Amino acid sequence: MNIWNRDYFLKSRSLVYIISIFFIAIASNTWAVCNIASPLHLETNDGSAAKLRFGNVQLRDQAIQPLGSIVASTVVPPTEFRGRNSTAESILWICDVGDQDHIVFLVATNGDDYYGGHSEVASSDTGGQLGVFYTYARLVGLRLTVGGKTINKYYQDVPVTAYDTGDGSNGCALGKICIRLRHVPSLQAELIRIQTFPEVTGRPVTPQLSDGQYSYAGPAAYIQLSNKTNGVGPQPVTFGHDEIGEDSQFRYQFWGVRNGFGYTLYRAVSISPPTNSCLTTFVTPVVNFPTTSAINLNDGAQLSADFDVHVECHNSARRGIASGQNAIGLQVSSSTYATSQSLGLVNASNGVSALISDNYLNNANLAQNVGVYLSNPVNNAAMNFVGQPGLTGSFTATTGTGCTGACYPAITYPNGNSAGWYSVAQNAVVIGTPNASYTQYRVPFRATLKKLTTGPVTPGAFYATATVLVKIQ
Repeated sequence: MNIWNRDYFLKSRSLVYIISIFFIAIASNTWAVCNIASPLHLETNDGSAAKLRFGNVQLRDQAIQPLGSIVASTVVPPTEFRGRNSTAESILWICDVGDQDHIVFLVATNGDDYYGGHSEVASSDTGGQLGVFYTYARLVGLRLTVGGKTINKYYQDVPVTAYDTGDGSNGCALGKICIRLRHVPSLQAELIRIQTFPEVTGRPVTPQLSDGQYSYAGPAAYIQLSNKTNGVGPQPVTFGHDEIGEDSQFRYQFWGVRNGFGYTLYRAVSISPPTNSCLTTFVTPVVNFPTTSAINLNDGAQLSADFDVHVECHNSARRGIASGQNAIGLQVSSSTYATSQSLGLVNASNGVSALISDNYLNNANLAQNVGVYLSNPVNNAAMNFVGQPGLTGSFTATTGTGCTGACYPAITYPNGNSAGWYSVAQNAVVIGTPNASYTQYRVPFRATLKKLTTGPVTPGAFYATATVLVKIQ
């Protein structure tokens, strides 16, 4: 005779059911994890931060350079980070396949540093520009943009859109995704003319730099890896990180575990004061050449046209091509520069011997093997165009961490005539004195259309653009 307790049976079954539900709930909240790659190619300390390279920049009187003027602008590729011997191919983070849907980059200014992103400049002091933060340089603010978002001191997410999927032969294991340095998005950096200084507890904290190399080591911003949602759903990033919307003045969990890297102006920009400044006020907008034939150009024909640049200089400004002097140059575009290199038109100083058409390789309607050569119209001496990036100045090395030698070696940017730089005083003719402190000059140039040495000229149009630069050397 089988005797069993119905109540016990029901309770036992209920217990099994509850345990099963509990087990399922636990299982549904498990997920893969990401890891900081080994060997380590990340570093968050000040000396290892990626350089925001502006080179030499000029400040001018506010009447000439109004509040909100963009003093300089540059695009910073991720490969500017060179701490721990990092290269474009260095693996920074490793996650499981599928984690890419749940991770993001976070960006923020260095929110606890008064010269690194603590205080946003009031729009009344930036000519209405927004997202500008104080720096260590007087009258110069910094605006950083990445992934379409202007960086401020609250962490913002930027999508992870590029990574390698492991195939066993690309250095990334099967079943994994690897985020390399080259997968980190580029950053847009702008120096903005501002008016006032940051303040702390009611007292002005006066930036010290008014002339010379930027010597403050504190980073201006950081980038790190984090989760797409703050504690909801899959959270594959379990090592030190911060959350979207947190204030970087008080939260920087990423820093101690080296989850990311910084960006800095340290030894990457040098400021020249208004008393040593020149600027362009006019450029002949279009230089036209008469119609000719490919046959004539192949036979050695040349077409020339003169044009002018007007330059306004402070009467104390030094003009020339030596260090600290104002020089002028005509710069080719970045896309044209790359093509010029393939055509052998670029010398060892990055100077370019001839200007070719925009979109030279991709437009069948453009003439091939023809370009514009630049010369001095007074003596017909050949002149070079400025290449890319067209920065000037000399900057001391930054040691950084974990590198063979200095992570950021000393650098002197190409200078002199071979690099396409010429004295503002060359052939300059005084054409006016807008006020007691400034003089305006006319600087003449000659453009000559002729055959390149790369092959026979083919029929088609010619259309090229160049940018006039006046910079401290």
